Amino acid sequence: MRRVLGFLPLLMILPVGVQAQTPEMEKIQFYVGEWNYEHSSGHGTMVFERFGDDLIYAKEEYTTNAGSLIRMFHVMGYDSDEGVYWWRRFTRSSGGSFFKGGLEGNTWTFTAEGGQLRMVQVMESDGVVNFRWESLAEDGSWEAGIQGTIRKVR
Repeated sequence: MRRVLGFLPLLMILPVGVQAQTPEMEKIQFYVGEWNYEHSSGHGTMVFERFGDDLIYAKEEYTTNAGSLIRMFHVMGYDSDEGVYWWRRFTRSSGGSFFKGGLEGNTWTFTAEGGQLRMVQVMESDGVVNFRWESLAEDGSWEAGIQGTIRKVR
C-alpha cells in the first residue's frame, strides 16, 4: 500500500490527455537533436530537446577563439495569439535575450527585443544551416556580423 501511495503525487502531475502537436511546432521540431557549429568567433555544440508538445529547449556550450567556455540555455515556442515564434536565450553574463520571428521559405529570422539585433538562419539541406547575426545600422539596413554553419550530428 505504501508503494502505491508513493506514486500518487506523480500521477497527479501527469497530463490527462495528450495535446496534438500543432503545425507551427512541427516546424521547429527540425531543431531537435545534437548540432555542432563553427563561426568566426569560435565553435560549439547545442542539444535541442522537446519539452511537452509546445516547447523546445537547448543546452549550448560555446568555446571562443580565445579559449573561453560560454554556456547558454535556450527555450523556443510559438505564440498563437501573436502568430509568431519566440526564442529566449539565457547566459550567465547577460541574463538573457528575447527574440520573436518566423519561417519564410527556408529562412528563419528572429529579431531581438528593441529591434537592433537579429539572427538569420538559412536551411541549406537536411541537417545543414548557415546563419548570421545582423545589427541594425543607422540608415535602417542590416549589417552582417558573426557568420557560420550549423551541422546536425544526430
